Amino acid sequence: MVDTTARLQHYASMETYLETLIAAATQHNINLKKAFLRSGVRDSTYYRAMAGHHSLRYETAKQVYDYIVDTQYETWDATKNKINEEKT
Repeated sequence: MVDTTARLQHYASMETYLETLIAAATQHNINLKKAFLRSGVRDSTYYRAMAGHHSLRYETAKQVYDYIVDTQYETWDATKNKINEEKT
């Protein structure tokens, strides 16, 4: 598993938490609004952050970032398992 705390802090030192989340969601082909909701963060937080009304707290950004990264691994594992099942 990736050390998301260190990674998020590293990226956030160069860009905002929101920019980091946008980049991660784009890289993993995940809808950012859905990532907010499915990670347990309210959509109002998503809209306020996107509108620039407030910056995200570290804990909130980490929660969404972990969802994005974990979902990518889960998707990859599910695909890998399906391929392995088809081979047998």
